[in-house]
Amino acid sequence: MENSVKNSKWMLVGSMLMFGTIGIFRRHIPLSSSVIALARAVLGTLFLLFLMAVKSSRPSVKAVTANLPALLVSGVLIGFNWILLFEAYQYTSVAVATLCYYTAPVLVILVSPVFLKEKLTGKKLVCVAAALAGMALVSGVVGAD
Repeated sequence: MENSVKNSKWMLVGSMLMFGTIGIFRRHIPLSSSVIALARAVLGTLFLLFLMAVKSSRPSVKAVTANLPALLVSGVLIGFNWILLFEAYQYTSVAVATLCYYTAPVLVILVSPVFLKEKLTGKKLVCVAAALAGMALVSGVVGAD
């Protein structure tokens, strides 16, 4: 196996382990969800700055300035997303919270005609229905007492 492919596979495994264990660790951290989200953002920023220093790369000031409103909005939204996810881990099981979190792509498909002016085709609707049905079956909502 080629070295870069092997490295890519290990990086994927590592990222899945990190993301997959967030809920378990969250349950044992006695801090508010907003503090954890802030710490995650700060640590992520420091890590990216470290990587940029190691690779001697700099972001384009012109590109950042041109996209500043979108960058700020997306940053706020992802922070809010993390806070809600961490709160969900506190109020329900890790499995149900994660499953609900994974409905985001389905919601994006459903609202894409409004915000992105995309066409909602029959194929997309069938896929959305299949995804929601699968999530309902896996979650235990169907057949629950």
